[in-house]
Amino acid sequence: MKFSRWLAILWFGAIIGTWILRGLPWNLDEYDQAKQAYTSYEMVGREAWWFQHTPRQGSATKPPLMGWMSAGIYDVTRSWDVAWRLPSLLAATGILTLLWKSGRKVSGLWGAWLATAAFAWNLLSIRLATMVRTDMVLAFFIFASGWLIWRRLQAEERWTGPDTATLTLLLAAATMTKGPIYHAFLLPGLLVWMIFAGAQENKKRIALGYFLASVFSLLPFLLWTGWRIQGDPAFYDQVVVKEFLGRFTTGEKAVHNNQTWYFYLPHLLTKFAPWSLLLIAVFACKDVRLAIRRNAAALWLGCWFLGGLAAMSLVPSKRVDRIFPVVPVAALCLATCLPILQRKRWGQPRSLIALGTLAVLGYGGYTGALAWNGFREKRGSLVKFGRDVRNRAAQGRWEYLIVEGRDEGLLMYAGKLAFSDVKTAAAALKSGSVQAAIVDSRNLRKLRDKTGPLETILEVAHPSDRDYSYSLVRLASPPTIPSPAS
Repeated sequence: MKFSRWLAILWFGAIIGTWILRGLPWNLDEYDQAKQAYTSYEMVGREAWWFQHTPRQGSATKPPLMGWMSAGIYDVTRSWDVAWRLPSLLAATGILTLLWKSGRKVSGLWGAWLATAAFAWNLLSIRLATMVRTDMVLAFFIFASGWLIWRRLQAEERWTGPDTATLTLLLAAATMTKGPIYHAFLLPGLLVWMIFAGAQENKKRIALGYFLASVFSLLPFLLWTGWRIQGDPAFYDQVVVKEFLGRFTTGEKAVHNNQTWYFYLPHLLTKFAPWSLLLIAVFACKDVRLAIRRNAAALWLGCWFLGGLAAMSLVPSKRVDRIFPVVPVAALCLATCLPILQRKRWGQPRSLIALGTLAVLGYGGYTGALAWNGFREKRGSLVKFGRDVRNRAAQGRWEYLIVEGRDEGLLMYAGKLAFSDVKTAAAALKSGSVQAAIVDSRNLRKLRDKTGPLETILEVAHPSDRDYSYSLVRLASPPTIPSPAS
């Protein structure tokens, strides 16, 4: 028992360590991470606890729950790097813990290893575990909600009022993280399960519980949305019409980049490999399909996974990370079917050990190589530049501003709440209200034309585009003219 406990601790440590390693060197330069980071940054800087903006002062498109988490963590740690990434890491660890306990319950220790390995060692989980985005947090709330239903079915226990209350809290948290998108992952599977589950005492109780939880969980979101529309009429067009309803537009009127209905299939096949191949083998096995039909809990997992995948495939606007909430469900499906797989040659412990070792070594080596290349290519150079600017300004006791450029994250690296335009920056420099300005290479000449000669204090090339750079500049001092000799 003690030996297996230490192995589990080492296993969790290796997984979490790999997740942390994948995000290094930490920056906000990709995948709109700066937009999510700015919500908590603005909460702390401006006390904007309910309504936030993007770094370019547009309306923030997501509810504020994850921003509240990051702001609270920052209040304790005083580190934005920790505050921005810890919510996703905690959510990933929460899913990992549920999978470990559930896998062990249905298939013993091998089930726990298989479920956690499938969730941890794939390209999607490794990337999202420390990313400054809402995807992992949303996946936790969705998985925990579906897991509540699975737990009651697996234990053959009645669905109770406290279960409905817990489900309401989880769905409310999911709604305040990214809106009512959780329905796409839970509702289709639940409807199909109710059709094929047969005579189940829990069917009506679970359906009623889900209905009540859905209604009550929407109340805080509707209150927040209505309040925001009243205070900012542009919010309706920017977020409700464009960001949400625009996901369903097609053809020439499409607001977002649309993809084919089968877009997620090849991405799941490759990014969830080798577990995707094992999952295909599972569903192709006649014995597994028969066992799933006879077991309400296993049938729920299958309907949950396939229903979420089908519903998201029907939404025209697609992006790979949006399908991520089906990944932990697939991992639990594998653990549930393990007893049947063990009757096959590819379900024996040797096969599982070989598959797990291949995944750990492959994804571990890949993650290490990415982190090494990130440091070698100086992907954190803008972070260091912003830190150097703050240090110089503190030492010299002077003020500076940032002319809007390509990178939204630079705003937070340099410790400012808003960008300036060239005209405002030039006027501020000439009036002496600021002593320096951060400006990109595209706007440097425009600024110089309005101010005269500029002196460069610091400069950094963009990590992904060497022809693009940022400079910290100030007005050049006039040359000293020696007085005539007497």
